[in-house]
Amino acid sequence: MKYFLVGIEKTSKTACDTLGKILGLKEKYEIEIRTTLGRKFTSGLTLMSALFQNPVIRVKDVQTICHLSPKAAGELTADFEKLGILKELTGFSRNRTFVFSDYLSLF
Repeated sequence: MKYFLVGIEKTSKTACDTLGKILGLKEKYEIEIRTTLGRKFTSGLTLMSALFQNPVIRVKDVQTICHLSPKAAGELTADFEKLGILKELTGFSRNRTFVFSDYLSLF
């Protein structure tokens, strides 16, 4: 029984630590988005929230999530790349896939 309880305690501590890191990451990037994206910050915050639910995304997904034109979605994705939030995975010029690697690395 004690072994079981020790396991629960360690798992709980790990989960709390991870949650704290996630909240810190969220706060850090929200501040960056607000200070660097200007009038695009609303769409940026919408995209940031979506990335915590699905950390792998395409420009077409950004377009749908943020209700943007293809050009605006591409620009927002590029802004997120410049901020280091997203990293491109495919190496293609079309149908690119991006990942929120800082978030995934916490798990």
